[in-house]
Amino acid sequence: MVRGGVTRGRSVQVTVPALDPLRRHESEGWDATMRRADDTTRRRGRPPKLDRRHALVQAKLLFWQHGYEHVGVSALCSAFGVNPPSLYAAFGSKLNLFVEVLGEYRMVEGLGVFEAVERADTAPEAVRGLIDASVQLFAGSDTRRGCMIFEAASSPTAEVRSAALPLLETHRTWVAGVLAARGDPEPECRAALLMTVLAGLSSVARSGLEQPEIARRAQALSTLVASAAGGGTCDGARVPAAGR
Repeated sequence: MVRGGVTRGRSVQVTVPALDPLRRHESEGWDATMRRADDTTRRRGRPPKLDRRHALVQAKLLFWQHGYEHVGVSALCSAFGVNPPSLYAAFGSKLNLFVEVLGEYRMVEGLGVFEAVERADTAPEAVRGLIDASVQLFAGSDTRRGCMIFEAASSPTAEVRSAALPLLETHRTWVAGVLAARGDPEPECRAALLMTVLAGLSSVARSGLEQPEIARRAQALSTLVASAAGGGTCDGARVPAAGR
């Protein structure tokens, strides 16, 4: 590079050497290295990033198998591959995580139950579809037994019960609506009866009763309740008339 200058009244040309390309590259490389070092410094102390979808699935498996009270934060973090600050940053608390898991369970695992009932053309078919699909869900695995929501509704932790009970009420309302749309003369009563049946099936599945025996009991209950949905009474003081 050439710059002009003046020395004792006469102009002179002063050559200023341009930055050596190699040194320029070295300088740029140094800057990039420093930027990376700064980024590393800023990242120090940050908890590992949590994959929320993966966390919900893993938490669902743990809570379903062991129950809310028997799954600790350390077990959750180990399953997620993160440390506790990451878990709390994503969900706020173990309880909040469990509440999200219940919603995930209802929408994903409950889908087969919803579809089985919605396919039914009559109220008796809806009853049978609900019970059969629920048995498959409750007893279809050796490690994931029973219904997460029914089991949470009987939890010793009040906050867990408070999270589960509204979901069960939503489910009962939906069942009653399905039965009413298919001609059940007493859909509200029948839906309440069905919820009691499902709670019992969940409990025996959770206790370890083998699926064939659960299915046998469920079939008998299904026949009894479905026959009532076809026109029998749902009066709590009387047994629904079978065979009608």
